Amino acid sequence: SSGINAEWLLRPGNIDKMSVSFESCMIPAVIGVIIFFFIFFLIKNIFKSKGSNIIVVGLENSGKTALYAQYVAGKEVQTQTSVQENSHAISEKNLVLVDVPGNTRLRNEVKIILYS
Repeated sequence: SSGINAEWLLRPGNIDKMSVSFESCMIPAVIGVIIFFFIFFLIKNIFKSKGSNIIVVGLENSGKTALYAQYVAGKEVQTQTSVQENSHAISEKNLVLVDVPGNTRLRNEVKIILYS
């Protein structure tokens, strides 16, 4: 039969293997949820204000460019670490979607984008 049986579970170290596997799956899920809510509240606040940019910001290697590329291309796209900002005009909403690299040396660009 498939699944985990009681005998396997009682062997020393197997419960630890399961918890490590579960924890390693949770980290990307938690990061994804945090990014989702950050983007949601950012978009919500942009529509309240008179701003015309949607800025995607976050930690390095958290999937910002992948989300940006998937929206622009309309399908999943292979991406690599960004070294410069990417932008795409959303003409039907009169907005610009901006993907800012997560590298700490490049974060000052966020201020330039916000105040331009």
